[in-house]
Amino acid sequence: MAAKKTTTKQKQGKKGKKAAAPGIAVANHPKAKHQINLLKSYAGLAAFCLSGYFAWKGGALFVDVATRALLWGVATYVAVWAMAVQVWRQVAIAEVRAAERNWKERKRAQQDQVEKLRNALEENGLPAEGAGAMPVP
Repeated sequence: MAAKKTTTKQKQGKKGKKAAAPGIAVANHPKAKHQINLLKSYAGLAAFCLSGYFAWKGGALFVDVATRALLWGVATYVAVWAMAVQVWRQVAIAEVRAAERNWKERKRAQQDQVEKLRNALEENGLPAEGAGAMPVP
């Protein structure tokens, strides 16, 4: 009996992974990924140290100190991650809108330049359309 070969699509379907939709993703942003990781690590470490210190100074047993420190560290890590992703999502959207605005301004400036050149050609009696004319963008 011959073994059946599974295709890549079937393997992906079994794993439950879907192809990412094209668009804005915080995970693909070069600055966001680094800063989110940095914020998560420092916040988790700071919460771990502070809660451990205050629990120890409060007279708690070592097991309680360790448990509190771990729980506060993990909770802060997750909370800071969620907040950082939300902030960077808005920053990424703002960057895309600014880039679109700049592109539209450059395109408008190019169209104005083309119109000026066409007018100059027509004023001098040269053809602005047809053979030898500038292409319309």
